[in-house]
Amino acid sequence: MSYKFDIESLSTEEKLVFFLIGSSVEKYDYALKNHVETNIVDWEGLISFCSEHGLTSILYKYLKNRTLINLLDEKKQEKLKSYYYFTIKNNVIKQEYLNKIQKQFSESNIEILPLKGSYLINNHYEDIGLRPMSDIDILIEEKNIISAKNIFFKNGYTIIPARTSIEETYGLQYNLQFAKKDSLIELHRNITPLYSRYRLNIEEFWKCKSNSNLSLENHIIHFCVHFNFNINNRLVRLGWLYDIVSIITKNNNKIDWKYISEFCIKNKLFKAVFPILYFLKNHYNIDIQIDFNTNDTVPYFDRFSYNINCVFKNGNSKIIIEKNLNYNLKLELITKWSDKIRYLLQLVFPQKTYMIHKYRKITAGSYIKELKLVLKKA
Repeated sequence: MSYKFDIESLSTEEKLVFFLIGSSVEKYDYALKNHVETNIVDWEGLISFCSEHGLTSILYKYLKNRTLINLLDEKKQEKLKSYYYFTIKNNVIKQEYLNKIQKQFSESNIEILPLKGSYLINNHYEDIGLRPMSDIDILIEEKNIISAKNIFFKNGYTIIPARTSIEETYGLQYNLQFAKKDSLIELHRNITPLYSRYRLNIEEFWKCKSNSNLSLENHIIHFCVHFNFNINNRLVRLGWLYDIVSIITKNNNKIDWKYISEFCIKNKLFKAVFPILYFLKNHYNIDIQIDFNTNDTVPYFDRFSYNINCVFKNGNSKIIIEKNLNYNLKLELITKWSDKIRYLLQLVFPQKTYMIHKYRKITAGSYIKELKLVLKKA
């Protein structure tokens, strides 16, 4: 497959989103302003699309700061404004929850590191209303998991159970979810699952932290890996791409690109990270100092270009899915052959009612094939 992302093939609204994502780059800031002023825009459709991709507040602040907001009628202006102020309110509430949890973890001598939106709104975005958050993501060392659970339970949180009892038994959840009223916290013990094709050295992440944060480089790696995993599940938000563009352009003179390159190659993450960075370098003219001539990367560049085009055109069903999760490896981590069979059966026929609808379509297919392999080996 060979596919090149073509900006000129985008519609007026899609181009506007493309420029908006790159608006932290001076060239695209100007291009966006010119595009808005010289084209007829379907603002209703654009606002709806931006709300799906976490870009509504970015759009609102851009139009307001550049005195373009009056291009919209009062109803649409109010709609954008309400999105923005809702995000502020939601983030303030989540920040209060995070501050309380951080204090209690600190008192228990347990270090936690904020991830994704939890990191960005405190360390990158000057306006707390620019970056919507659906949950609070924090990283913790494996040795502190039991203590962390007790802290959450004492604070009235309940844990959202794993898909299957076998996953709970063998600790195959790479993040744990805790819920309380309007607070959902994801406790990550790693950045990628143990059973993923992309095996990340989390110990090195911890060694490179500073001031209770991951290093800038490791945040960029994590953003790219997170984006890659989600685009392969058709759950991508273009706001995540804005995060990556923005954090790179605002900190480019501080980024150790050699570290990012070497870490990704050593941990076999280059297929997940390089296509995104290559896309940004090619289409947003961002100075990313990485040699992208790594073996076998061209198909991944083309695949990403194709997939991101589908996202812009709201054609998620057409995205090419890459098998990032290796269920054979997951089965190897389940040591008893009887538990392997139970696990596969639980995936096909989930017992927990909240999972039944979600996995209704997963009946035969790959799980049945895996089950046959397990029975054959047994």
